[in-house]
Amino acid sequence: MSLVNRKVLFVDDDQKLLQGIERRFGDRFDLQVADSAKHALTLFDRKSPFAVVVSDMRMPVMDGLEFIERARQSTKHTVYMMLTGNQDLTTASEAVNRGQVFRFLTKPCPSRLLGEAIEAGIQQYSLLQVEQDLLQNTFCGSVVVLTEVLELAHPKLFRRSHAVSAVLAQIMKHLGIEECWEYRLAAQLANVGCVVSLSDESAAADGIGSATIGVQQAQAGKRLIRNIPRLEAVAEMVGNHPTAIGKFTLKPSSTQERIESGATLVRAAMEAEAFERSGLPSAAIAQAVTARMPEIPSLVVDAFPTACGSRDAGGATRIVIEVTARQLREGMVLAEHVESQADGSRLMSKGTRLSQSYIERLQHIVRRELLKPIFVFKPATSGSPLSGDAKTGSST
Repeated sequence: MSLVNRKVLFVDDDQKLLQGIERRFGDRFDLQVADSAKHALTLFDRKSPFAVVVSDMRMPVMDGLEFIERARQSTKHTVYMMLTGNQDLTTASEAVNRGQVFRFLTKPCPSRLLGEAIEAGIQQYSLLQVEQDLLQNTFCGSVVVLTEVLELAHPKLFRRSHAVSAVLAQIMKHLGIEECWEYRLAAQLANVGCVVSLSDESAAADGIGSATIGVQQAQAGKRLIRNIPRLEAVAEMVGNHPTAIGKFTLKPSSTQERIESGATLVRAAMEAEAFERSGLPSAAIAQAVTARMPEIPSLVVDAFPTACGSRDAGGATRIVIEVTARQLREGMVLAEHVESQADGSRLMSKGTRLSQSYIERLQHIVRRELLKPIFVFKPATSGSPLSGDAKTGSST
């Protein structure tokens, strides 16, 4: 069974043409037809997008170019083609420049030529999907490995990376923009510039007032990242986020809007994580972040109670439980410092959100020395297999 998406949509107000298309290509492609642009828009499904859309130019109410512009807001990688009886240069120019169509075909179009064009469109769609997978999964996964290595080398400096990324992921989910990999990557790399100024480690890692790293360090991070192909926009987000005041566009139409939106979300996530770690109730975090970022829109602010969910909306006290090293799970947050039983030296600081690398490190330490009891905030997931003594309140 082929995994290639062969969903094709034809949009034309000519019913006879659509009937002919169905007879000719119904068995060759996963075909759907629509007799108007309005009807076509109702057929779009983000979970199962069309690989290719072939549209007429001149249609009542909404023409082909307006339809394509609106359809692109629903599906990012769908390939669009124009099949029209208008053969003038102006129509062709508008289709290519404004509609950014993959092919411009004129009626009558031979079945062989139309079929070849659709096959080429499907191949183009597949290439775009492969590129997306490379950037969103393979590349972003490599960055996760990099940040975990940096955490192990400089734990106090980089321990916030996973916590900030987790907050940002929840904000993006609330906004319905989980596919925006550049925002996630910018959050993971936001403080990479700190490696050039390790003397400021404490300032970059701790407390309110240092929720975003300094402008100089952000610029250092920008210089490091922009050397990586395809990450120019990510580099700008990292460089600009310390001074972001809240400009955000849910569906940016330009690179500049995308950079501003990414910088805003990264700073908002860092600010929110710092306030949450300081003990501020989730209900008050939105107000605190808004005071620092006066232009941040309400649709982003509304995501904070969910994103900062380690406390409930009413600011209820979190439950602290004692666990063994074997019971540690990725995403848990330390409620107290992890210290050596022998000399009391601090191995990990309270507030650390545990990554798999941190867990493996603690489990390795336990095999060679005794630790004082480990306390974490009880995960919110119901039916947790964890057991142990519980207490309430925050650790001092």
